[in-house]
Amino acid sequence: MLKHFLVQFEICAEHNGWTVDEKAAQLKCCLTDEASLLVWDTGKPTEVSYSQLTEKLRRRYGFMDQQEKFEAELRARRQGKGESLAELCQDIRCLMIKAYPGQDETTIYQRPAKEHFLTAMSDRVLAS
Repeated sequence: MLKHFLVQFEICAEHNGWTVDEKAAQLKCCLTDEASLLVWDTGKPTEVSYSQLTEKLRRRYGFMDQQEKFEAELRARRQGKGESLAELCQDIRCLMIKAYPGQDETTIYQRPAKEHFLTAMSDRVLAS
């Protein structure tokens, strides 16, 4: 997940005492595959700043403006054949984190998470 990657990157940068320019260079070197193409978007990869690159990453891979998408996935989510309750619970939790970032400690968050889990369960007797 992008958020986790960027937090780990910031921890590493702080530990190593990197400047903003060093963070930009290190991040450019960390990116692989499709994400590495973001460095080349401007045609001048050496001039892409750290803040520009992180913003591009957030727009491309982050969860900003995608709340409705993840809410729809939550509403449609059903337990698969052979899927354990633990696996279902973990997936519901991941979707909730994506739909409502930073709210997982609130009561407002916990109630819909429980409702989505119960709705997704295939055992209707156990869910009631």
